[in-house]
Amino acid sequence: MEDLVLNKEKLDIERVYELIEESYNMSLLTETFCKKYSDIEEIRNITTGVKFIHQCLDKAYALLIDTMVDTSDAL
Repeated sequence: MEDLVLNKEKLDIERVYELIEESYNMSLLTETFCKKYSDIEEIRNITTGVKFIHQCLDKAYALLIDTMVDTSDAL
């Protein structure tokens, strides 16, 4: 596998924002599902991992929101 190289000139922050937002929403849905069906052993077994992923995405989403520039002010 090749190493990924970040080209900051081609970085589409809007696309990164969309991907993190979609991932965050899916992790929230998955965590809610795990809570609702915690009586099923297989779901209970993955709940810790789901919570961890959700917490990481929550932090990434919050950081991204805090660093987004409001382009409506520039107009």
